[in-house]
Amino acid sequence: MLGGDVRNPALRRRIGYLPGDLKLDCRYSGNDIVDYFGRLRGGVDRGYAEVIARRFDLDLARPSGELSTGNRRKVGILQAFMHRPELLILDEPTAGLDPLLQNEFVSLVREAAASGATVFLSSHVLPEVEALAGRVAVLRQGQLVTIATIDALRQRARHRLRLLVEGEADARRFLAAPGVVSSTRDGSAIDVVVEGSVDGVLKVAATMTVTRISTPGDDLAEMFMAFYGGEGPQ
Repeated sequence: MLGGDVRNPALRRRIGYLPGDLKLDCRYSGNDIVDYFGRLRGGVDRGYAEVIARRFDLDLARPSGELSTGNRRKVGILQAFMHRPELLILDEPTAGLDPLLQNEFVSLVREAAASGATVFLSSHVLPEVEALAGRVAVLRQGQLVTIATIDALRQRARHRLRLLVEGEADARRFLAAPGVVSSTRDGSAIDVVVEGSVDGVLKVAATMTVTRISTPGDDLAEMFMAFYGGEGPQ
């Protein structure tokens, strides 16, 4: 990793790691953990560590044994980022964080990437993946199913469109559009499922009186479900 043997302590100092289940001695305060990991990494910018702590509203004086799950996660994020590593490996990093702090984490990762760091992020929180990932790797039963950009995954995903129409528009007309899997009408609504581009659907819709179009389904979530169910493309 990084051109060297990961058993080399000097190389490990260039890596920030947050495991899914970070074990902390309940007697150690946040300050103790900053000092401990700082020494392991050959020194750390204490001022920068305190900036991260303030951003996440983390009290470094409190022992780990008194911290909630979310606050222990903050400590984990702090120790992974505080030495400005070249490579970050983060496993479910926002588990236990409230939405505001999840947004702060997204900002922190973007700042690290902008400074030149590489970030490997494992997450089941799809909005987080969409917000951060340049490329996505999907694993199923220990096997790599695909590696693609978010845009590429969206192109392969199924999209669900709901069109509110006026008059007697025939839902079956959408079935002639490229990629349409199904099209059904329920009252004034037409529900269309399409794979790939929705351009053909919009062209058919342009010939009708459409008052509203919504996308009730999360196309990326459905794509991941297809992969995990064994139906996704290879």
